[in-house]
Amino acid sequence: MNILTYPKHVKALREVAQPVTKEMIASEDFQKKLAEMKEIAKKDGIGLAATQIGWNVELFMLLVNRHLEKLEEPIVVINPKITFESKETAKVEEGCLSFPDLELKVIRPAEIEWEAENLDGEKNSARELFTRGLSEGYFIRVIQHETDHLNGKLMIDHISPAERLKFDRWMKDRPQD
Repeated sequence: MNILTYPKHVKALREVAQPVTKEMIASEDFQKKLAEMKEIAKKDGIGLAATQIGWNVELFMLLVNRHLEKLEEPIVVINPKITFESKETAKVEEGCLSFPDLELKVIRPAEIEWEAENLDGEKNSARELFTRGLSEGYFIRVIQHETDHLNGKLMIDHISPAERLKFDRWMKDRPQD
């Protein structure tokens, strides 16, 4: 398993992930992929969606806590759903492992409510707010970014025309695979 990159793997990155079931979690294949994904996730980044490594399931890993402090062991988030998005937005710089060396100002809702499960099937829900200047305020961006991946959406789907020009320059300068 390797991290899929844009534009080479655009088709896979645009796929919508399938829900994770209890039966899947219990399987040897799932546990093997989960272990491999943890190793990849620990190398870089603050979040990693299963779809970024070609595993088409609703699962992502968080490598930071709410204060954006690096975790020794990733938090596994299963079947996440954003259940509320505010009309108020925030435009903040983001990067993505699938877009190496590219940072764009991405427009996202400033407040969300979301729910997800853990590996034991326990459901949790939370409300997240964006607060500029506070590390806790950026945690919402990680949740939105990784949930987008599972829905076949990418950070380039949430950028202004000016940022689109920056993205176009990045594309032009990319080595052709």
